[in-house]
Amino acid sequence: MRQGLDFGLLGPLTVRRARTVLDPGRRKQRLLLIRLLLADGRAVAPQTLCEELWPQQPGRAPGGAMGSLHAHISKVRAVLEPQHLRRQGTFEVLVTEPLGHALRVPPESRDTVRFERALAQARRFMDQIEDLDTSWDGMRSTITSHAAKHCGS
Repeated sequence: MRQGLDFGLLGPLTVRRARTVLDPGRRKQRLLLIRLLLADGRAVAPQTLCEELWPQQPGRAPGGAMGSLHAHISKVRAVLEPQHLRRQGTFEVLVTEPLGHALRVPPESRDTVRFERALAQARRFMDQIEDLDTSWDGMRSTITSHAAKHCGS
């Protein structure tokens, strides 16, 4: 996992680096991080993030959302990016691209992906067990039939 990051989305958001729990910040920072994690590495446009994190409310001016977004991006980077890269102004985890912001973390760093993969593997095992059970039923039928022929004579 890049930078040893691990994200728990099943339940309350948890962020770990090398098994050390990190504080992802306040509510909007957590929501931002969750939204970017759910984008699965794809860039999310700043406008989309603003609309989702600060939905329009009657009587409220929309102007401050973009500035707030940039502040929250910076705070989330402070948690996720290695300090030596932050000092250089280089980012490899929470990146800004022409299309927007994206998290560059391996899919398996998210517990949701690990859960889905484990579930798929369990389903494959269940299918194999079902196949074995069907085979056993066929063998049992054959054994019973042979036993009946030989014991009945």
